Amino acid sequence: MKKLILIPAILGIFFSVDEFYRIRREKPPESILYVPKGKYVKVMAMNFREIVADYLLARALVYFGAHFYEKAFPYKWLYNLFDAATTVDPFNREAFMMGARLLTVRDVHLSIKLLKKGMKYHSNYWKFPEMVGFIYFFYLKDPAKAAIWYDKASRLPGHPPYVPSLASKFYTEAGKYRAAIRVLYNFYITTKDKRLKAIFKKDIERLQKRLMEVER
Repeated sequence: MKKLILIPAILGIFFSVDEFYRIRREKPPESILYVPKGKYVKVMAMNFREIVADYLLARALVYFGAHFYEKAFPYKWLYNLFDAATTVDPFNREAFMMGARLLTVRDVHLSIKLLKKGMKYHSNYWKFPEMVGFIYFFYLKDPAKAAIWYDKASRLPGHPPYVPSLASKFYTEAGKYRAAIRVLYNFYITTKDKRLKAIFKKDIERLQKRLMEVER
């Protein structure tokens, strides 16, 4: 019975995404692609949300790959596809990561928007704030904001040592030595790795010395 109910739901989603493309093939896909809002698709998908979300993710990848070699292609619908997929199934963490990476081709602010959406469902996942920090540093050339996000990632379980190290580095570049020392110290007192403790201790001492010089 569930399968019978699922068939019209999926067909409706397929048609809403591709209907104009199939009917009006003479037009370029970019001008005719339509993506339904995730909240509506979620209702239609019922108990088969993972299947429908996977379809939308596949659609996003095909859309991205089909235009990858086109110079300055706008990718108008790329965010909509990932937004719909992660609304239908918000517990797929890799969908958020995948979307954030691909969206840097169009607009890094949309990458940040998708990652922040992911944080609402995965508040303890360090990779989301870490990637936001990377975007601020690498794409937006803003180490001060990058430091804040790497700092947030350093407070979450499972993060690797480079996260607090980079948070400290970016705080230092922004002239915030006390914050840089705090991040390093928090990792220093929690790690059980003696080798890392020795490395972070040297970094903390170096920054403390620098802070004293600045305050003088």
